[in-house]
Amino acid sequence: MKNPIKIFNTEKLSSLIFYLSIFTFIIAFNFSDNPPAGGWYQQFMPNFNGKPLKDITFTDSLTGYALIGYDNSDSNFILKTTNSGNNWNVIRIENRQINEISFLNSDTGYACGANPLTAYLIRTTNGGLNWSNINTSATGWEITDMFILNTDTMWTCETEINYYIRRTTNGGNSWTQQFTQTISLKKIYMYNGRIGFMCESSKLFKTTNSGDNWILQPGQKAFRDIYFAYSLLGWKRNTDDVSNDTLVKTTNGGVNWFNSDVPRSGAIYGGNISRFDGMRYFSNINKDTIWGSGGAIVYPGNVYKGILYKSNNGGQNWLIQIPDTAYRLSSFWFNTFLNKNNGWTYKTNTRGIHTTSGGDSTFLYKYR
Repeated sequence: MKNPIKIFNTEKLSSLIFYLSIFTFIIAFNFSDNPPAGGWYQQFMPNFNGKPLKDITFTDSLTGYALIGYDNSDSNFILKTTNSGNNWNVIRIENRQINEISFLNSDTGYACGANPLTAYLIRTTNGGLNWSNINTSATGWEITDMFILNTDTMWTCETEINYYIRRTTNGGNSWTQQFTQTISLKKIYMYNGRIGFMCESSKLFKTTNSGDNWILQPGQKAFRDIYFAYSLLGWKRNTDDVSNDTLVKTTNGGVNWFNSDVPRSGAIYGGNISRFDGMRYFSNINKDTIWGSGGAIVYPGNVYKGILYKSNNGGQNWLIQIPDTAYRLSSFWFNTFLNKNNGWTYKTNTRGIHTTSGGDSTFLYKYR
């Protein structure tokens, strides 16, 4: 008679259960906060001796680019992430000033700046692996801003003894000087190939013919950030001093602008909205949904926690979200949202947070 088959050993089974319990505990311990409270994940960029974050952009949910450095000829760094910002790697070091980066997609991007007292514009077509110079035909000292519409058409703001707007329609093979004045030009934005806005320190100009003519908009202020959902509907963040940061909206193509009434005061969740910190930058998902960054709530003991603003109706009403649950981030500067779920917001000290769920509705408070 054959020995009966032993299905299991009770002693080994007990040991297996014990080790599975330990393994389950370890998993629970490591991932119980994944996603963390508030629906936000903390992220870090490399620290280059305290150099600030100057610009950040994401082309999709995985791929993003960032610019770190001072506004001088010291080393500036272009970084790239391919895993949603969880890790950042240096892809370009420039021993000259970089003012801005702009990417059309995950492969094609541009950077501009000064070298020193010589304007320059560079381009990559393979995700930052290689970069090449674009001949700007500029005799200026610096490109302070640029707008890249596509691989052929782009505009630059340039500094020399005077200040210029230049445009190319053939990828930089040739350039046309479109505008000249004696006051510094700060920003340029194009809604499409014809309609756009640019500003100096305190004045706003508009073009409806691709920049061949720029018309002063009487009584309208310069912008730090601007976006148009279509030719008539747009928003801009005025460049007032920090105590008067204002988001304004137009429904007639920029002829008139009115305040969007971003919360600037009031008691909320055990603290008070700081009246000295307003919206610095904003990100539109569509004509209705806007995310803004820059504000803070002040708690007893002068403790600041950064907040985000959100509107679901084009800025008519606002919600406040407190993503800083345990990270102690006193404010946020840059923010970019690709859709209702995927977004990033960062401080200039290269610390930031990322959500894949639109944050946590638990921390939304209605204002107005």
